[in-house]
Amino acid sequence: MTTMSKFQRFKEGVQIAGVTVNVHQKGQVFYVCNASTTSKYGIAGSDGNDGLTPERPLASINQALKLCVANRGDKVILLPGHAETVTSAGGIALNVAGLTIIADPNANGSQRPTITLGTANTATVTITANDIVIRNVLFVANFLNIATCVDITTATDIVIDNCEFRDTSAILNFVKAIRTDSTANHADGLTISNNFYLGVGTSATTSFLQCQANINRLTVVDNCVNIQGTTATAGALILATSKALTGAQVLRNNVASNLTTTSAGAFMVAGTGGSGIVQNNNIACIALGTTDLLITTGTGLGFFNNTFQGTADASGYVLPALGT
Repeated sequence: MTTMSKFQRFKEGVQIAGVTVNVHQKGQVFYVCNASTTSKYGIAGSDGNDGLTPERPLASINQALKLCVANRGDKVILLPGHAETVTSAGGIALNVAGLTIIADPNANGSQRPTITLGTANTATVTITANDIVIRNVLFVANFLNIATCVDITTATDIVIDNCEFRDTSAILNFVKAIRTDSTANHADGLTISNNFYLGVGTSATTSFLQCQANINRLTVVDNCVNIQGTTATAGALILATSKALTGAQVLRNNVASNLTTTSAGAFMVAGTGGSGIVQNNNIACIALGTTDLLITTGTGLGFFNNTFQGTADASGYVLPALGT
C-alpha cells in the first residue's frame, strides 16, 4: 500500500491510468470536522489532532487558524456535518492573510458546514487580514437583531462566495449579513458572489451588504436576497449611505424586498462620486407603492437593463427607464 504524504496527501502528485497529475499547491491543507459521524477509518475531530487528513480532523476553525501561515496559500476544508457556535464579537476571527475556508464539495443541504451566531447581538465572524476566501458555508442567526454576521475590518480583496445567510425566525435574525468598517478603502476589492440571504426579522431594518466607507473595486454578482421582514429598509442589496462606490460591478442579482416606502433606492443606496456598472439586476418590491426608485440619484454609476416589479403579479419593467 502506498503511503500518502501529509503535504496535500499527494505531495509528488497522483498517477491515474498511467498519467501523472501534479498537485501545484504551495500551502498546507487542514481538515476540520466535529460531526459524530467520522471517516470510515478515521477518528473523532479534536483540536489535538494534526488535521492533515480527513481521518484526523481538527474540531474547530480557530484551531486550524493557529496552524496556518499567512500568505502561504493555506486552505481549511470544512467536512460534511461540521457545526460551530459563535457567541461573541470575533468568536471566529479570520486573521491569516491568503487563507481559503471552503466546504467539502460533497457537503450539501443540512450537511453543509454551519456557523450559528447566538447568545448576544454582538456575536460576529470577523475578517481582519487580506486575500481571504470563504466558500459554501451556512451562517444562521439565533439571537435578536445580530448587528452583522461577517464583519470586515482592514481587509482587502476578500471573497465571500456561495454561502447562505439565514434568519431562524422573526426575532432571531441578522440586521446585516456582511458589513465593512468605517474607514475608506479598508475593504477595497471585496467580492460577494453567488450567495443567498433570507431575512425575516421584524424588529430591525435589514440589508445584505453594508459599506460604511468609500470602497473601490466592489463586486456584487449573482446573489439572491429575499428580505421579507416588515421593517425592510432601502438598499436591500447594498446600503452605502453617502459613500462612493468606485469601480463597482453589480451584476445579475435578484432581490425581493418588503419595503413599503422610500426616498432612497430600494435596491441600492450610495453617495456621489462613484463609478462602475449596475447591470441585469432584478428587484421585486410590490409593497412599495408609487415610489419606484432603484437606487439613490447622482451616484455616478452606469445602469443597464435592470428591472423592477412594483405591482403584484406584474412583469418587471426597466428602471431607470431606457434613455433615448
